[in-house]
Amino acid sequence: TGKPLAAETILATAELGKDAEITEASLERALSRLRGLYRRHGFDNANIKLKTTDTDDPMKVVVKLQIAAGTARTITRRIFVIEPHFDQVVGKLKHDYDVEAGDDLDEDALLEADNAMVELLRKKGFFGAGVKHRIVRQGAATFLYIYLQTGPQFRFRFVGNRKLDNSELLKALELDGGSDPDPSALADRVRSYYRQRGFLDVQVTTSEAMRLDGGVRELSFEIREGAVVQVKRRLFPCLPDKAP
Repeated sequence: TGKPLAAETILATAELGKDAEITEASLERALSRLRGLYRRHGFDNANIKLKTTDTDDPMKVVVKLQIAAGTARTITRRIFVIEPHFDQVVGKLKHDYDVEAGDDLDEDALLEADNAMVELLRKKGFFGAGVKHRIVRQGAATFLYIYLQTGPQFRFRFVGNRKLDNSELLKALELDGGSDPDPSALADRVRSYYRQRGFLDVQVTTSEAMRLDGGVRELSFEIREGAVVQVKRRLFPCLPDKAP
């Protein structure tokens, strides 16, 4: 099992292209890099050999690379590591991690899975989420530890909004992942959104509370919309013909 590695990747890792300086030390370094490459993709027992053959030119040699990759490791079990008060909020969402038991061990796939999980968590309100993994080899078994550093899930509550609904105001917050939202900045965005729609006297105050033992951080926006400013009449003052 295991997906064969691309020839371009192998040659780039070996760094033994045309005009490369070939010495015993450079060949040993190439072997070390190649073993590391194959190990990253689960081929722990790959048999890699580098041999040189002389040519008519004493300054040039031909390098022959022989690789028997063998069988790739597969994930025996995955273990999620997350603080209990966050885990009760994350729940089954963590099982959407893309690499599962039975999949081939591949560090590139694991990094992609880490990044995809971060994106998913942030979409679900865990704006400060980070995900890392660690592989533990025990004999033929391979254990995948997935560390979920989620922080609390943010939830938003709007009180007093009559003219604009919750979904519209949620979009007005312009939430993005990567850091915890600043309540003051979010309140400014809500005010600005209202004022752009004629609610010039709108008032917005915020409060926050921690729920579920700190697993949820709830931000509340209390809104006093006020009246919509309406244009009753437009006046266009005209200057006299002989005005300076």
